Amino acid sequence: MRTRDPTVFKQYKSAQNAVCRDIKKVVKKHQLQIAKQSKKNPKIFWKYINSRRNGRSDIGDLISYDTHGNEVLITSNEDKANALGQFFSSVFTNETQTRTIHRI
Repeated sequence: MRTRDPTVFKQYKSAQNAVCRDIKKVVKKHQLQIAKQSKKNPKIFWKYINSRRNGRSDIGDLISYDTHGNEVLITSNEDKANALGQFFSSVFTNETQTRTIHRI
């Protein structure tokens, strides 16, 4: 890339493609081994699945308001859970009233 020479770039791309092909072959071989062993040992299968999953992301810091109307930054997980619980409980209401059905 520094020299902007097309022949060097072509060599680089061919080497990159060769490496990608080799990696795909190795991964496919590994996946076939896991598939064969998964009937006898399902832990191997789930270990592979969990290794391929994306990690969980934490909930970011929340900004809430206290009883006086001041902004409060919530950083602990317990406080975040309480704040979200209060918010959702205020939004969703329980309809326990009986409805009257009018027939025409």
